Amino acid sequence: SNIWVRCQSTGYGCTAILSYDTLEAHQTNQCEYPSGRCRYCENLMLRSEIAAHEHECGQKLGSCAKCNSLVPLFLLEQHQLSCIRFSSQQLMQNIHQLQNFTQPGYTFPPDPPQQNIANWIVNMNNYTEEERQIQKEYYNLPWYRCFWSLACLIFMNPLAAPQILLTVWATGWGCLLG
Repeated sequence: SNIWVRCQSTGYGCTAILSYDTLEAHQTNQCEYPSGRCRYCENLMLRSEIAAHEHECGQKLGSCAKCNSLVPLFLLEQHQLSCIRFSSQQLMQNIHQLQNFTQPGYTFPPDPPQQNIANWIVNMNNYTEEERQIQKEYYNLPWYRCFWSLACLIFMNPLAAPQILLTVWATGWGCLLG
């Protein structure tokens, strides 16, 4: 062949200029600076560095624990912080678990920000005896219990609030809330 090319490892020290026909054999078996490309980002590097690079490569895909999407590793942490997609099944399970919030003996888990918000909601005012009696009567109404569970679920998962409300609406629970 009349085409002459430089070895792809020129940047690493190889000075070979070869005919196109012999280039592959040189790069595979003869080059003193064997190089290859990362299978994720396609960057050229010495073969001795590829394994370590591929282990850390930012273009390598990871799976989001919330939505199971494949995301490049360098974006995964940011994606997980902003990911609001929960499976409907997971949200329904959370709603059923939070039904226990309306039980009189329930105590909040020791998570100060959530506990402070919940305490603020419960103790917004100092209730009079008459207000406490009204609250007791409403407390036993099914819609009030559903609404209270939904409010607690949203406060416990603020980033998932849009998905929670969509799930409530889509499953018909919204009619229970009025």
